[in-house]
Amino acid sequence: MMGGERISEPIILIGAPRSGTTLLADLVGAHPDVAVAREPRLVWRFGNDGRSDELRAPHARPEVVDHIHASFAALLRDEGRTRLAEKTPANSVRPVFVDAVFPDARFVHITRNGWGAVPSMRSFWERRGTGLDGKQMRKLQRRFREARPSQLRHYVPELIRRATGAGRHTSLYGPRLAGLQQMADELGRLEAAAMQWRACVEQTSSFGRTLPAERYLELRLEDLDADAIDAMVSFCGLRGSDQVLARFASEYEGEAATRRAPLSDEERALVSPYVLPANAWLGYAATADEDDTEVGSRR
Repeated sequence: MMGGERISEPIILIGAPRSGTTLLADLVGAHPDVAVAREPRLVWRFGNDGRSDELRAPHARPEVVDHIHASFAALLRDEGRTRLAEKTPANSVRPVFVDAVFPDARFVHITRNGWGAVPSMRSFWERRGTGLDGKQMRKLQRRFREARPSQLRHYVPELIRRATGAGRHTSLYGPRLAGLQQMADELGRLEAAAMQWRACVEQTSSFGRTLPAERYLELRLEDLDADAIDAMVSFCGLRGSDQVLARFASEYEGEAATRRAPLSDEERALVSPYVLPANAWLGYAATADEDDTEVGSRR
């Protein structure tokens, strides 16, 4: 029997890594009614710590649901807000689990052209896969605050590997897919990033497009404008959008539309089997032409 505090109609900001979820969190977080939970990884994994991030509805056991709701209710109380927005890219590979936890959630799914997202993911892995800079230290402090004692044994070894660079495995970042570690070790970061990106966009889109229109909104990073942001605010059931639009005007870098990490011909051929079909699924151009650009923004 489930009990305790319950969160109503949370706003779930969802998308593959390097696709604009941080931008959306910044925008929605500018609204005076909203508290944003930014990647509370251990809250979501409570009770399922030994698994990959690809959780399913049966993993939303009563004690798991109670813990997640109570954790986010505490955030709302602490910040004195009435609506929760949550941003965790790993939710892209477990949307059915998130739906089981929050059956009235409103999902905002932001996508990005795979030819821009995948190389950016690979670059991010290379920069952030090992070592602990200031931003990562702050994230680590949040992790320890959200962790329960039973969870620490699952994550301390990972922390040590990340901090020291020790170990025989390729460092990972973002959603932990089943088998991703072996793929990264054997095939390299670029192909593993392509697999991760495709899994994120396909699992979220295939789930979200079955939901009623009032529960799922799909946005493309490249197409964001004031009208799209205003529509998102309305979709989320928030009153007014002046603060959100002002934040959008200050943060969205539409002039950076041509920015893209370069790929060699060999690298393009390597990731094409992942990128081309998923891009078509999302409505992007079917080729990897250099003029098929995507938008750069702060993430």
